[in-house]
Amino acid sequence: MSIGNVTIRQLQDSIEAHRRLLSAANQKAEEAQGQLIRIGLDYCGQQFDHLQKNGLVLETASPEILGDLISNSLKITLTGVDHQSLNWPERLNELNRRVESLQKEVDLQTRRANQAEEKLLQLQKQASSLDQSLISERMKKEKVPVVETPKMSVDKQTEWFQLWRKKKGFERDKLIVLLIGEAGYSRRSEIHKIVVQKFGLGERAAYRGVEACQDEELITTRSGVSVQGRPTDLVFLAEKGRWAYTKLTGKSPVPGELEMLLKSHKSERHTSLILKTADYFTALGFLVERQPVEIKIGSDRFFQPDLVVSKDSETFYLEVETGEREDRTSLVHKWENAYIVGAGRLCIVTPRLGVMNTAQSMILNWATENGKKPNLYLTHLDALKKCKQGDSPWVRIR
Repeated sequence: MSIGNVTIRQLQDSIEAHRRLLSAANQKAEEAQGQLIRIGLDYCGQQFDHLQKNGLVLETASPEILGDLISNSLKITLTGVDHQSLNWPERLNELNRRVESLQKEVDLQTRRANQAEEKLLQLQKQASSLDQSLISERMKKEKVPVVETPKMSVDKQTEWFQLWRKKKGFERDKLIVLLIGEAGYSRRSEIHKIVVQKFGLGERAAYRGVEACQDEELITTRSGVSVQGRPTDLVFLAEKGRWAYTKLTGKSPVPGELEMLLKSHKSERHTSLILKTADYFTALGFLVERQPVEIKIGSDRFFQPDLVVSKDSETFYLEVETGEREDRTSLVHKWENAYIVGAGRLCIVTPRLGVMNTAQSMILNWATENGKKPNLYLTHLDALKKCKQGDSPWVRIR
């Protein structure tokens, strides 16, 4: 199931809920109308029958018209009657109070129905905008990259390539180059894991494959940022590796995952936190969209969640907070966009509990200042690390 389908389904569910609200409001208004008609028929039946014969449709008459009809009819009926003995003034006052109360109820339900209709229209526009944004993103990702052969000495590389193919570890090393070139994986630990799981190599063979590619100058490595425990090495295709990938496949390699994410996020630490969060949610059975997705929510307004994850037809737009100092204006702008796209739900992931509590406090202060009531879904990496299949990833929902 695609992220786009899940998102649109979630919005359609929200729209359907507002339609039900509108239907309930209309039903209450109809009940109030029915009460006015019942009072009129009980106490002014002859006059109401006469008006109906003259074309008045009671069910579509406004509450004001029905109230005036009841009041005027009772005044006519009471003319010449001993009001004191029949206690008509008190009964008339009671009826007027009931009519006024019912009119207020009708007004209230009408306002609620109008508000529900306005909300419905807003959600329909939002759903259309999100649909177009997701279609645009999918079209961008479906574009086939143009083959670009790195600018190197072709004769020299062709000679090297023939020698490389004859080496004992060629098939193993080729898998490493293809994996990085096709998927853009940037973390050494993840590459080891996928080579073992996908291609059935042993852990030592996977490790040796990466080492051999480094010795052949097909890849370069450097230390990454520590998020939890020992930092993983980062792996990138070198110029020779890019040439080899093109030679093997006839295509240009995709940009490295880390390179792509760094263009969209604040820092390498932030990017590393996002990737680690993606790992944990994937392990819990979520479908994770790692590549940045830009969602249009207005004519010139866009929102780019750090991650989009889904499970059991439910989609979460995750904001990964580092706990580092950040401009409040940009934070507020981000929360507002996430609030809109998430239909009032804000999903926050932090490195640890203390940062999570601080983020919650800041969001609630912002919400109070702006009259918003978000549904908060909060978690942190220390808790996610302990989660197992079937566990909820959320430490706190409020």
